[in-house]
Amino acid sequence: MEQQHFSPHDTLLWEAFEYNYVPKNADWYWGVAFVTLILVGASIAFNNILLAGVLAVGAVVFILNAIKKPRYMKFSLTPRGVAIGNEFHPYSALRSFYIEESEDSSKLIIQPQKKLSLYLIIPLEPALEYEAKLYLLRFIPEEEHHEPLMYKIMERFGF
Repeated sequence: MEQQHFSPHDTLLWEAFEYNYVPKNADWYWGVAFVTLILVGASIAFNNILLAGVLAVGAVVFILNAIKKPRYMKFSLTPRGVAIGNEFHPYSALRSFYIEESEDSSKLIIQPQKKLSLYLIIPLEPALEYEAKLYLLRFIPEEEHHEPLMYKIMERFGF
């Protein structure tokens, strides 16, 4: 493999959808409505009206989030940090990274310095894996990370 040299002004840019959109059919929405009605009904039966309201509002938010289509975004690795759309994350706020490879769509997983912060999961074209790794190694260490289980569960449900 040929070693690449980046100048301090180089930026690695790419565009992608922020996540893989999974279209949902009418049965999916009916399923959410059915489960919500059962949970709301059980809450009312146990005289927990507040929980019933929270569940109903949560179901509406859940469905509105499911309808939302992913944005086509710009991603970049710069000498100062990582840009995701209009968000900027300086390297000083990032602990480490890992590239989870797959044949069709890889993911750049970045762990922030703050303990309770969410991982940054960035779609990455397989053709850019090597370049991105070389670029990031100049600023933060590589450490094996995997997509959190909750992300995988949500992806399984079409989010």
